[in-house]
Amino acid sequence: MDSYERKKKELYLKRKELNIYYHPLKTIKLFFLELRNIILNIYKKNRKYNKIVLLVISIILLLLKIRHKHAYLDNLIIYVEVIIWWLLLGVLSSVGLGCGMHSGVLFLFPHIYFICSTSEYCNSLNFDSRINMWKSLLTTGNYFECISKGDGNVTLFKLFMKIYPYCFIWGIGTALGELPPYMTSFYASKAKLYDDDYEEFEKDIKEGKRNIVTSMKKWMIDFIKKYGSISVFLLSCWPNIMFDLCGICCGHFLMPFEKFFIPLVLGKAVVKTIFQTLFLIFIFSNNYKEMQLSILKKALSILPLHRLFPNLNMANIESFIDKQISVLKYGKKTKSKINFMFLFNIFFFLVIIFFFISCINQIAQKYQKNLDEKELKRLFNKDKITREKKNK
Repeated sequence: MDSYERKKKELYLKRKELNIYYHPLKTIKLFFLELRNIILNIYKKNRKYNKIVLLVISIILLLLKIRHKHAYLDNLIIYVEVIIWWLLLGVLSSVGLGCGMHSGVLFLFPHIYFICSTSEYCNSLNFDSRINMWKSLLTTGNYFECISKGDGNVTLFKLFMKIYPYCFIWGIGTALGELPPYMTSFYASKAKLYDDDYEEFEKDIKEGKRNIVTSMKKWMIDFIKKYGSISVFLLSCWPNIMFDLCGICCGHFLMPFEKFFIPLVLGKAVVKTIFQTLFLIFIFSNNYKEMQLSILKKALSILPLHRLFPNLNMANIESFIDKQISVLKYGKKTKSKINFMFLFNIFFFLVIIFFFISCINQIAQKYQKNLDEKELKRLFNKDKITREKKNK
């Protein structure tokens, strides 16, 4: 290893140790410096569109002011708010190299539950499910307001179509959230710059580290090299915590944007969300309770859970499920030793905190990376000039 590679590795290892836990003041300082750079770059690159953006913002503010005077306008703005809400939640779910906020578990899945439970409560799908957003989030024991009751026309297809638009918009958001790793790696490869993330993956493989994660990385890289955009589609059709690697590899191999993004949207926003929606309807709907218990019974007969939980049986499981459903439906406290909603609220809080900390760490490391690259350039340009003088 020459002196340049040695120094580069040294700076890389130091940079990875830069985080809010060990270097809080430095990390926060670099975070704000990089944030300033990002805002200035966006402003400079889009200077010719600034007047248009200002005009659009002014129109939106005007519409928000007069929305309640016109019913059709109010309805239109609600649709816009719905799209922005679920799109942003989708983006937040997938940004940040595996550290994304799990907005599916925190927001989308509860939303699907509320639609399913309201459809049973009203015995109808004639209710407005758009309001569960921003400051109007539903809580346990709440339902959407029934416009009419007892239609009795709640079929699986109609319930699916009531839920799927939210899942689709959220899915598009998750696809958009996968673009930063792809774009960063793409432009780094095109400009022949050092790409930390891909180099780290490649280094693990070259060093022959034998573990499940490295094996998965190697398999994924080989799969992408062999099948291209088809591999992107297949890898995005199922929950994949290592999908960031797919975006990084596609960018590194200079895969064209449309060959990456179109299969990504088809996989994440169409195929994955269709199966996800159907599965959650099955879980949350009382119509399938007997089938759920039958599947649990078969699982208990196959899995050796009785060794770990001697008192585990179908009656106890059914009782526990009924109690938790009662809490969700009516908001009542149960005598259960496990307070499900309390645990969920703790989980929600921890996920939000972890997400923001990981964002601060990554943005600070990005600024430090720019400083390190300048340092490398300065040091080795100086060495080059010194060697040239000696040769003369």
